[in-house]
Amino acid sequence: MTSLLRADIRRLLQVKNGTHWFLIVLLAMILINAIVMPWLIKTFSDAVGESTGTLGYASPLEFAASLLWFGFLSLLCSLRMASLAWADMRSGFNRGIISSCGKKTYYLEKLLLALVVSFAFTVLGVALGSVIAAVSSGFDGVGSVPALALWIVLVTLACWACAAATLAILWLFKSNVLAYLIGISLGSGLISTIVSLAFMSVPELANAWSEVAAWFPAGAFSTLSGEYLINGEFALSAMGFAHVLLPTAVCLAFAYICAIAVLCKRDL
Repeated sequence: MTSLLRADIRRLLQVKNGTHWFLIVLLAMILINAIVMPWLIKTFSDAVGESTGTLGYASPLEFAASLLWFGFLSLLCSLRMASLAWADMRSGFNRGIISSCGKKTYYLEKLLLALVVSFAFTVLGVALGSVIAAVSSGFDGVGSVPALALWIVLVTLACWACAAATLAILWLFKSNVLAYLIGISLGSGLISTIVSLAFMSVPELANAWSEVAAWFPAGAFSTLSGEYLINGEFALSAMGFAHVLLPTAVCLAFAYICAIAVLCKRDL
């Protein structure tokens, strides 16, 4: 499995596999957060006669939290993994790997690769974004390094959950369109938003659904995107941990169950 993982990482780094497009989108998102958004906020505040005080973010962690808006980080991880797995299925490359390594090794390695990709995108986004934000507007302070490290771990797990569930849908239904839709919906909260709109006419259902939706992956990203940031520091309570870890555990369990279902199928 280790050799297969190294080979997949090398494949991802090749230009022909299109990873650079995902990195370009990540860079564009970072630039919007680091430069465009603070400028728009300052411009709007000046227009209405309110002073923002400082232009930019208080700490690297505060900027990192802004990278989760609209679920873009999880979306990039999910689509990158889905596109790679779909290319293997479409070309028949996965059949050769499975015949030599076995189904179990193939599917578990892809889930492990999803973890590596999630961690890489999260760390790259935080590191590159912090440099750009510091150069463009500066930070009020360095902030807590352990808090930033904890945040990176939690975001990596949440992104991994979305990517793993997306892969499971792709393997089970052999539909890249359906997998892409699931990947988009999980991180962005699209499913919970649609259901919330449907329940608007019934307040009791809407209130109950809002409690359920908080435990979706999008709820984890909402928690990590600033709800527990206090003066640029990360103050996550026990309930906050549950809101992050439970959706991750549910999605990963779902992904593994789907992978087992795929393993039990005779045809690939």
